[in-house]
Amino acid sequence: MADEQDLQWNAGKMSIASADGIASRGERMSWTFSVEINNADLCNHIKEESHISSGEGVIKKSNSIVSSEIQHSCCNMAQFNGKWEIECSENFGDYMTAIGVDADKQADAQKFLGDGSKLTYDISNSGNDWVFKITTAAGEKEVKFTLGTEFDTTTLDGRPVKAVFSMDGDTLVEKQTGPGFETTNKRTVSGNTLTMVLTAGNGVSCTRKYKKL
Repeated sequence: MADEQDLQWNAGKMSIASADGIASRGERMSWTFSVEINNADLCNHIKEESHISSGEGVIKKSNSIVSSEIQHSCCNMAQFNGKWEIECSENFGDYMTAIGVDADKQADAQKFLGDGSKLTYDISNSGNDWVFKITTAAGEKEVKFTLGTEFDTTTLDGRPVKAVFSMDGDTLVEKQTGPGFETTNKRTVSGNTLTMVLTAGNGVSCTRKYKKL
């Protein structure tokens, strides 16, 4: 019998990396493998338990046990991919005050980040690795991150912060901490609308909606 092995399923094809046992001609064996799917359109780096049948030396997938929770997670990450443009905001000014944006910078923030600014997020992910390409009238910024890994970045008004992203069901959660402030930003997608709810450490929140281009 083969020990637990890693398999790869690329573009709908499954291949076995290594095995300690090979079925002889006409023999049929059932093995249990840990399967890693490497298909960006479906689900990257998600482990599932599968039953593999081997007959006449050919490995094929059968009786796959894929939990609905794992399938749901795959779709949730993929739905964020694409280009999103700011459409409307609620309570943006109060939120900026709550996280310590200087009063003299708030006018610029409204101009470059507020409603009608044409701010866009171009989001892509490959498994746990994500890229945000942010474009404003003032310029472009690219943020690369891995889910669950804290990294150094800057806010859109230029302040240094530490950030970490995670998935909570169908919600992409971002936590930022910086000098004198913290904020939790939650992103969800419904159809062609991405909703971002930003909540400062003192509870003041802002809701921003983006349309898919």
